[in-house]
Amino acid sequence: QMLTTEHIPDLPEWEETLLKLALRAARELTFTAYPQRQGTDMDVRRYVKIKKVPGGAPRDSEYVDGMVITKNVAHKSMRLSERHPRVMLVTFPLEFSRIEGQYMHFGQIVRQEKEYLGNLTSRILALRPHVVLAEKSVSRLVLDALAKQRIAVARGVKHSAIEAVARMTQADVLSSIDKLAMEPRLGHAGAFKVQTFDHPLIPGRRKSYMRFEGCAKEMGCTLVLRGADLDTLRRVKKVARFLMFIVRNLKLETHLWKDSVISFPHLTPDAVPPQYNPH
Repeated sequence: QMLTTEHIPDLPEWEETLLKLALRAARELTFTAYPQRQGTDMDVRRYVKIKKVPGGAPRDSEYVDGMVITKNVAHKSMRLSERHPRVMLVTFPLEFSRIEGQYMHFGQIVRQEKEYLGNLTSRILALRPHVVLAEKSVSRLVLDALAKQRIAVARGVKHSAIEAVARMTQADVLSSIDKLAMEPRLGHAGAFKVQTFDHPLIPGRRKSYMRFEGCAKEMGCTLVLRGADLDTLRRVKKVARFLMFIVRNLKLETHLWKDSVISFPHLTPDAVPPQYNPH
């Protein structure tokens, strides 16, 4: 009914695909990790991220037990995949900030910058991350030093994406250089890889995604929708989000009925509306 209302083509195929994804999400997302934070966080849609990738077929849509974000590595020599990666998340710029209005000799500035960036890089390397996601800019010197170690770096990552990856990988979000020295907790996942799609329906033809898979099931998931153009996928996403909500709540309701030892009463003549006559 929802697919018809949204004028989605290939109805039977989409119906089968979306039901399969929704049932898996309802089965795997238990939210037991944060019992103290339930209540406002009980809505399953807070834990399900949906990515739209034009092209392919509806059956190519997939359920990812982790987080998928729209980003590519900042340098082509960086690693594109890693098993059991250590993930670092930073929200401060990885560069030297000069103080406005302060007069300094150029050589002194260069020396200070090199010293600061050298210190910053060695602190990052000491924590041995495989992947660094930075919300703000990253200096060329830092980028080159990390690329030499084949550490995957993504710049300009949305704050919401950093928070989502933090939740899925259980990583600390580092807001200043001082936090690097305080033995922060790096995130962990089963696997990391960069996936690039090339299709005429994709705006700009190519798009890259970073996938953090094999995360704790109860933390959330990502649904990757494929099989149409962007406009159709937007409408499919709308249906998918509502379907997640319905399936999850039906499951909870069933559990509640079972816990309360409630079942439907048998159909007796008293329970049948007068105008209804099965014969």
